[in-house]
Amino acid sequence: MRLKNSFERIRIVFGYAKFGLILILLNAPPTLASIGDTLGFSPYNDWKTIETEHFRITFPVELSSTAQRAANYLEEAHSILSPRLRWVPHYKTQIMLVDNSDLANGLTTPVQRLGITLYVTPPENWFSTNYYENWLRLLCIHEYTHLLNIDTTTGYSEMLRYLFGDDTMPNALWPTWMLEGLAVYMETRYTHGGRGRSTLYDMMIRSAVDENVLDTDAYMTLDRVNGPVFPYYPGGETPYLFGYSMMNELATSSRAGRTVDREGFLVDGMDALGEMSLRSSHRIPYFTNDNLANITGRDWYDYWQSWVEESRAHARSELTQIHTQPVSQTQPLTQRGYDLLGSSVSPDGHWIAYTQDSLDEVGNLFIRDLATGTTKNVGDKFYGAAMAFSADSKTLFYSAIKRINKYDTLSDLFAYNIETGHEERLSKGARFRDPDISRDGQWLVFTYTENNTVGIARAHVMIGNGGAYALGPVEKIYTPAIYDRASTPKLSADGNSVVFTIHRNGYAQEDLAQVPSSGGAIQYLVSDGKYNRYPAIASDGGIYFISDKTGAENLYRYTQQGSELLTNVTTGLAFPTMAPGTVGRPKEVYANIFSHEGWDLAKISITPSAIDEKSITLAPIKAPQTPPTDDLANDHSEKTIYPVQDYSIIPSIWPRAWAISPTFYSGGFSLEANVIGYDAVDRHEYTIGFGADSLIQQLDWLLSYTNRSLGPLLTATVSNYTTGEYLLPDPQNNPYLAYYLRTFSGSLSAAYEFQWTYSSLTPSTSLNLSRTSLYQPGANPSNGDLVGQYLYVPSLDLSLSYSSVENTRLAVSVEEGRSTQLATRIYDIQGTDTFKTIFTDQEYFRVFGKHTVLAPSIRAAYSSQYNSDDLLANVVLAGRVLRFENSLLGNGLNLFSIRGYPTSTFYTQAVVLPAMELRVPLGDVFRGLGTNPFFFEHFAGFIYGEAAYMPYGEIGTNVLSSAGLGLTASFDLFFSLFPLTLSLEDHNGFQTAYGGTQDIFVQLTTGTIRF
Repeated sequence: MRLKNSFERIRIVFGYAKFGLILILLNAPPTLASIGDTLGFSPYNDWKTIETEHFRITFPVELSSTAQRAANYLEEAHSILSPRLRWVPHYKTQIMLVDNSDLANGLTTPVQRLGITLYVTPPENWFSTNYYENWLRLLCIHEYTHLLNIDTTTGYSEMLRYLFGDDTMPNALWPTWMLEGLAVYMETRYTHGGRGRSTLYDMMIRSAVDENVLDTDAYMTLDRVNGPVFPYYPGGETPYLFGYSMMNELATSSRAGRTVDREGFLVDGMDALGEMSLRSSHRIPYFTNDNLANITGRDWYDYWQSWVEESRAHARSELTQIHTQPVSQTQPLTQRGYDLLGSSVSPDGHWIAYTQDSLDEVGNLFIRDLATGTTKNVGDKFYGAAMAFSADSKTLFYSAIKRINKYDTLSDLFAYNIETGHEERLSKGARFRDPDISRDGQWLVFTYTENNTVGIARAHVMIGNGGAYALGPVEKIYTPAIYDRASTPKLSADGNSVVFTIHRNGYAQEDLAQVPSSGGAIQYLVSDGKYNRYPAIASDGGIYFISDKTGAENLYRYTQQGSELLTNVTTGLAFPTMAPGTVGRPKEVYANIFSHEGWDLAKISITPSAIDEKSITLAPIKAPQTPPTDDLANDHSEKTIYPVQDYSIIPSIWPRAWAISPTFYSGGFSLEANVIGYDAVDRHEYTIGFGADSLIQQLDWLLSYTNRSLGPLLTATVSNYTTGEYLLPDPQNNPYLAYYLRTFSGSLSAAYEFQWTYSSLTPSTSLNLSRTSLYQPGANPSNGDLVGQYLYVPSLDLSLSYSSVENTRLAVSVEEGRSTQLATRIYDIQGTDTFKTIFTDQEYFRVFGKHTVLAPSIRAAYSSQYNSDDLLANVVLAGRVLRFENSLLGNGLNLFSIRGYPTSTFYTQAVVLPAMELRVPLGDVFRGLGTNPFFFEHFAGFIYGEAAYMPYGEIGTNVLSSAGLGLTASFDLFFSLFPLTLSLEDHNGFQTAYGGTQDIFVQLTTGTIRF
């Protein structure tokens, strides 16, 4: 899985908290294996704990000072938010602090009491979360809003929590835009920063209005905001931007007084948010409009239309003001660029390099020939903004985030040789970012992250044998105060100083600064309470940067007399880069420019005459005002010093969720009970299950324990359960139990996933022991009444799996990479060893169009002998079962699915099964049904051909072949909880004597449930 996709998955799992009632609906024991690996909770850390009145904070010992700050900020957040959201959790909230990622983030769900995970590194200055005054405080407010909102359970939902544990929370089933919109509103309302105050959000709306696409099919409508899939810009930011806008509209338009239904009272307009959260906690999920109408008399459709009208009026007023001065002309170099980071022009003026993340490519480095427009996709590049060419224009230095291991995801420096296409890694796990190189090629400057702080460092550029680059000793030339963040350093033309921007903790602004390249005191060049970012240095030493001083992001040139405004754009600019030879006031520059489709790289014409800056300065953004009585300006980080304790699994190891599941049928009933638990850092997991059936009157049970203290997942499982019941009718046509199967099994397994940025390799092994017995009701085995009892069958599994699959936003299938497995099972059947080996490989290639995929595959299996005592020890081919959901049974050591032979099962000693499939996109929909929990994604088609070759011919033929085609429609139910694919398929098996037939059917395939 691609790194970016994996982190988006984490945000879905925990930021959106979509557990809800799913475990009960599935009638299965709740389980969440390896959550510690997913979130990077290294078992090797020296974990410590702080307990406050409302929180239990667990952290690596090196984050002790950060944990003290977080403890105070969280208690402050509780005192502010709990009265507003009208809820106090019944237990101490679990908080996990980690600093193993250069991806700023926070993840929350009270489901199964997972609590909050805070990644403490400050965000990069190009991301939306850059609009903060104190990153850790804002993070605590945002994430604790999620916790209080989702954890609220009253009425029937509180009763269900007693019955089933912490798995049933109606507010967890809110649409994502409501969950995130509420949290962004609170981060804005209770800090002096927040995304609601950002010129970025204002720019996005102004752009949509300028292009006449707001609330149209060409851009964003309420049903698209309501959906779980965000392929179009602003992508994953969609629920944050538009959700915040709706919450702000609700809070500002509501009035104090009795609710419409007279059952509640609002202290002020903002109180409607808390009333909505409280009421939905005892309502049937998904009826969000009725809940709101009972409070305010209006529904979300009404609020959306009001917001659209207000936004159009506000944006048109801004556009009118901007057009009072000449507007800068632009010449795009990319089209529908979606998301671009920094660019750099080579010193010879031949190349421009940039990072692009588009609808059709995810996170790639591109190099464009400026003369011909020919563009080369160099390959994967995940994040990293600034980059620089060597003096000879042959090497590009840049940074990218890579997964170092399964626990750490960090930024490093790289060098790419344009002539040879060779990439060199200059650091590993060093947390270096955004390099620039001196004009003599001697020094590289970059940022470094350490102790929750980002500073500036430099190193000699060393060239070894064969021209390979390496970094000399690293010198820290500027270490800011703790929690401050320096960004995008640029060396001056003479190499004597470094220009960069600094976001000081406690200030909702970013300043342009300068420091001697050998280190020393910094000089603030521009510090005006605005966001001044992305410095660029011209050939004559001129300093350029982007500022939101006018309310729109424009280009400025720094002078001793003050900053000179050079552009006037209707949307915004980012990441300027100067062409070689730029002297004085330039005629044009390269920069990113925004449209409603995202960012594009463009040539920007500089306004030839001075711009009246005051005349185009926009009015302040409409945002909730922090009351002057709130003392949020005071730093509460050291209000209380809490004692630090060694980490203990108590009390987090106690059961987190449980389910009791009765089933009634003609002639009897069954009852199942399951319990799950794991500790805060996920070193220990366990599942306990029991079941009983009134007809069989024997106890089913399962015990499972997983330990990851040593790194690998070590799991022991033992169970004894009924695997089959056979009912026959009596003369009165009432069913009675004729006989039943019982299976006792045990296993010891170990697995470890080696993770890289875009791929993973997982070796695993499992030692298994099982015995199946056949019983008659009332039989006494000691009297020989047992129908049949098989011997214990021990087996050993060995498996090696590799995956490097990649997707894009508009993909209808996996589009690149491969998925491979080699596995062996060794059986001991009545003293005779049987070896069964399988090999599967699925490849993916993009052909013809951007999202048409050719997917060849090969599956092969071999068993050392044919077994009649244990049929599953043979190679098993299974046709489609006659059911609507997931009718193809999959591929693994137990069996291979074969198409075109429905309900057929073949047992053989060996098989080779090649196949070819072509998957073609037929249409993107990405629309929903208003605010209802149903969302269409896209339509696609496929054709396939496959053949199973069995060299031993045990079944009377050597080949079972088939071909077919199908149409698929992908959609989501319940706000992304259930990703589903509905398909109409026609499979044709050509060996009719062996069950081959034309098999036309409709199938529903369930994807990975997005808890």
